[in-house]
Amino acid sequence: MVGFLFKRTKPTADLAATGIRGRATVEHMEMLHGGLELNVWRRNTPAVLRGDETPLRERVRLRVEVPGRAAYSVTTIVAVPIAKASWMLAGTVVEILVDPNHPDRVAIDWEGQHRRGSAEEAIMDSPYAMDAIQGLGLDPHLVAREADEARRKAVAEVPNDRVGEQ
Repeated sequence: MVGFLFKRTKPTADLAATGIRGRATVEHMEMLHGGLELNVWRRNTPAVLRGDETPLRERVRLRVEVPGRAAYSVTTIVAVPIAKASWMLAGTVVEILVDPNHPDRVAIDWEGQHRRGSAEEAIMDSPYAMDAIQGLGLDPHLVAREADEARRKAVAEVPNDRVGEQ
């Protein structure tokens, strides 16, 4: 049983059975959990480590694309597995399931493929990040471009047998 603070991360059975598979781009993300300190009860630990349950919930605006329908935006709250929290950045593309009768009811398929957004998209989406970088006397656009270039270089240097682990 999932406790009050812990939510299931998988799509509901009806959405898994009848949902339209598509993809969504994270347009904006707002942390609802307030910080990175988490208390996990011993009985919840295995489910949290597997990614089945999570105390993390994020409010996200998604640009939804499903076959046969025009793209649209929806704002929703998603339960995010702790190990996949880095996916919830502006620009990230994730696989989703959409209720065919209620297009605003979407679920992220955490087992599906994803493409991580850029540092520039994430920084530009966060006024706090912009303020912090500017407070250091730096240009947020330059910092973001340098971070993206460093990531591209690091990924290029990963041995071929570890590429899928990124």
